[in-house]
Amino acid sequence: FRFEIGRYYAVSLQVRVNTPAASSNGFVRLYLDGRLVEERENLRFRSQDGDSTRISRFLFSTFHGGSTPAFAPRNAAGGFTTVYACFDNIAVYPGRRIRSKPGG
Repeated sequence: FRFEIGRYYAVSLQVRVNTPAASSNGFVRLYLDGRLVEERENLRFRSQDGDSTRISRFLFSTFHGGSTPAFAPRNAAGGFTTVYACFDNIAVYPGRRIRSKPGG
């Protein structure tokens, strides 16, 4: 999958921590405009049960590229160019809540 330039997307990420901690039943699911595009199952995120091992924080970070200029964004003529991404309506919910379209 590749994002299209100039288009807004509804991106939903669903994460379930393994329960009980000794099992491998956690998962991560990525949805774009309500459609499942990536899934990882049978994950073990934690090794102990308890409130301190539940999800309690959310970190959002983006970056473009790699470690050399070969990864830098370029325009159609091959020259370096500036790119940007806009993020809006970021929210965290308990349970399953998948957005089918941007906005709202």
